[in-house]
Amino acid sequence: LGKPALKNIHQRFEIYRVILPWHDRRKKQDPNFTAEKDRRRRSRMRGETPKVAHQKQQSTNRSVIYGGLAVVIIMAAVFLYRNSFSNVNKDRGRSIAVLPFENMTAGTGSDYFSDGITEDIISKLSEIKDLRVIARTSVLQYKETTKSVLDIANELEVNTILEGSIRRIDNEVRVVAQLIDIRTDDHLWAGTYDRNLDDIFAVQSDIARNIANALQSKLTASEEKNILDNPTVNTKAYEYYREGLTKYYTYSFDGFNDAIKNYNNALNIDPNYALVYAELANAYGQLFIINQEQEYLEKGFSSVDKALTIQTDLAEAYKAKALLEYAQSNGMKSLENNIKATELKPGYYDAIANVGNTYTELGDLSEALRWQEKSYHLNPYSLQADWHLAQALFMLEENEKAMESVIKGIQKFSQGFRCPSILFHHRLNASELNRAEKVLIDLEKVRKSDNSIHDLWTIYYFIGGDVEKALESTKNSPFPTDYSKLYHAGIHAKAGNMPQSEKILSEIESRMEKRLRKGSDIYRPYYMLAQIHAIRGNNDSVFSMLDQAVDNGFRGYGDDINFLSWQVNPIFSDLRQNSRFIMLQKRVEKIIQQERVEAGLLAQAY
Repeated sequence: LGKPALKNIHQRFEIYRVILPWHDRRKKQDPNFTAEKDRRRRSRMRGETPKVAHQKQQSTNRSVIYGGLAVVIIMAAVFLYRNSFSNVNKDRGRSIAVLPFENMTAGTGSDYFSDGITEDIISKLSEIKDLRVIARTSVLQYKETTKSVLDIANELEVNTILEGSIRRIDNEVRVVAQLIDIRTDDHLWAGTYDRNLDDIFAVQSDIARNIANALQSKLTASEEKNILDNPTVNTKAYEYYREGLTKYYTYSFDGFNDAIKNYNNALNIDPNYALVYAELANAYGQLFIINQEQEYLEKGFSSVDKALTIQTDLAEAYKAKALLEYAQSNGMKSLENNIKATELKPGYYDAIANVGNTYTELGDLSEALRWQEKSYHLNPYSLQADWHLAQALFMLEENEKAMESVIKGIQKFSQGFRCPSILFHHRLNASELNRAEKVLIDLEKVRKSDNSIHDLWTIYYFIGGDVEKALESTKNSPFPTDYSKLYHAGIHAKAGNMPQSEKILSEIESRMEKRLRKGSDIYRPYYMLAQIHAIRGNNDSVFSMLDQAVDNGFRGYGDDINFLSWQVNPIFSDLRQNSRFIMLQKRVEKIIQQERVEAGLLAQAY
């Protein structure tokens, strides 16, 4: 507004008019300007626009002075706000959340298609190394949300938001998308696509490429290729694939089987669908982990080999191969394949999280924490994010931080299982039986039909010395893990039922020894065998196996699901005062303190 003369003020100042979003003059100048410009604070569902009450003009000298001062104050506040906001955004780097596209299609049963488009765009953007892309789990929670875009961006700690809609009518589809800079509220890019349904894959690629250009990401030749490549051109095969993924992500025995059915339907239509072969391998790997049937393992490797034959640089195939190796306790092979997956697809959350899990199995806790923190920033609302982060922190003796993660996880998912489970184990590890019991009682209230809680009750009664209740609880475990089976064997031994105990022990022993013969390089088989020998009373063999377990990464806990410390494990109750057991504990403690130093949690070695 220039430097106008102000009454009773001798020095002239540059005066500016502050244009608030709801007074933006561009609305009048540009007929295409959005009527509700402040998308950052507007509800995604309601399109709310702030209202400002009009004040009567004052003509007194005092009001002019106060008005001038108000302008200066407002300018300073805006400057400070924008500067601090800018600094926050700089910390976030190039980052984006692709919100669930609104499904405009009439009728039910079409959400999986619109959700699939959202997830595929996320997947393509995850190919870009210098772009942090929030993973599917964390964005799907905002489906039909009333939160503003700014609130969502702040929760996910991103600078940009992609939102849009999809309308499908018969074989035609319309996709509308817009990329919003949450700092300036500007459209960085927007596009509308009216295409034949078979062209939907090209639309996904085009959106991803336009986003990369808008964010000034420098694409390598391989990143450009991966964004443009489409795994299939058959929409029916694609629909079966998407349906299969939905079933898989239930992470249940039935869900994995249903996923396999859908994947096979997709492959019947498009036998060269490499991505489906990779996901098929994942499902077989999960089934093998649950029931240890060799047939699932063989089918898994056959599927992943087929995927890599069709597409040698498929990140999802390497991630699936890593899972199959992990299921056999092959730590380094699993790690190598997961890292290969992250090299091919830098934002691949599942592979990144699995790298952290594998480092835990190998005993490298500082690296485990680093990768879990990295995965957390990509997917803070994953069911597993706070659980795995808490596990790494507990093992590094950062109990206060670990508890913060556990509480966050429970608050995010009030009906979840993993965070209450690790909280339960933490209470047992601290010998707080009453508090552990309360965790289980609370968990039963929100998961009334979850039989897996019986596994936790079994451990609780076993540690508490109530053999009768522990035995009763073992009868209700649907799919006990090997650790749970060992507790069952220990309980039967305590009850004097040695034939049943030995039957369980022999089965697990045979499987663990087979893994060692095949070159397993993680602690788990050694720790399992140590517990088997403890139940049998073979103390020399116990310490031999424990010593080798520590050599191969054992750091005092069972695993992420059975997070019981060896210091309270009832199987070792007769050995805790043994000098060899105490020496082993000191050895592990020394290793953990060194890991704390490497993780930057401790200034110098213990």
